[in-house]
Amino acid sequence: MEIDDLRKLIRELAISIGKTYEPLFAAVKQVTDEYSESARKIGLEVAFIGEQISKSLAPLVVDTTWIEEAIPRLENSLQKYKLILIDLEFPPYYGFDFNQINSLVEVYEQKGKGEAKKYLNDLIGKEFNRNQINIMFANWKRSTYINKSRSKILDEIHFAHTSRKYFLSVATIIPQIEGVLIRGKKHKGRVNQKDILKLVKGLIDKGKFSIDKVLDIYFETILYTGFTLNKKRASSLSRNAILHGIDIKYGNRINSIKCMILFDYLLNKLDEQ
Repeated sequence: MEIDDLRKLIRELAISIGKTYEPLFAAVKQVTDEYSESARKIGLEVAFIGEQISKSLAPLVVDTTWIEEAIPRLENSLQKYKLILIDLEFPPYYGFDFNQINSLVEVYEQKGKGEAKKYLNDLIGKEFNRNQINIMFANWKRSTYINKSRSKILDEIHFAHTSRKYFLSVATIIPQIEGVLIRGKKHKGRVNQKDILKLVKGLIDKGKFSIDKVLDIYFETILYTGFTLNKKRASSLSRNAILHGIDIKYGNRINSIKCMILFDYLLNKLDEQ
């Protein structure tokens, strides 16, 4: 679903439903729910539009020029958001609303990287409560890319995370991230890290409102970064350092959630194919 299509839908809904904001907001929500997978790239814009509608208590005039004015602000915030995610070693995530993103940008610019990391971790910690985690795992099982065998492994990951056994959840989900990508892209023959990075690049959407570039960079510079013995870790979540037994401090809630966000984002990209 493209942005122009969304604009058209909003205009048509505004005309057909009337001038009171309540039914329009409900209709917009229904549209975005229906196209939740294909519209992920514009999910933040939809959220922003929804917020503006919900805050307006006056009758809505069918004038969508404010949408045009909002788009440059959104694009600017998204560009900053992408850079911050990369700098804070965080995978791509569309779940924050417009205000949360602006707040993160503000903290980063005014208080620095350290405070921004604390703020982001706090946001994520609140966002991924037990109920949200349960919903996420249930959604994964409905994907065409999750068979019964992989589903059993996901059950073990789910149990490990909710039981606070983060060393187990992180170490178990990383191979599944690679496995679902390889199977999803129907790769044949031998597989090495270069092959996986190439598969990731094949999923990237370069549109203005896409944060897919973060996925590409995260795989290459965070997940697949190398390591040197007796030196400071180059990454907070290095697949190589973890699976080779060099990083023995990776087992924490935030790293476990990062892995789940990465798996979820990747699975949604495959489902969009």
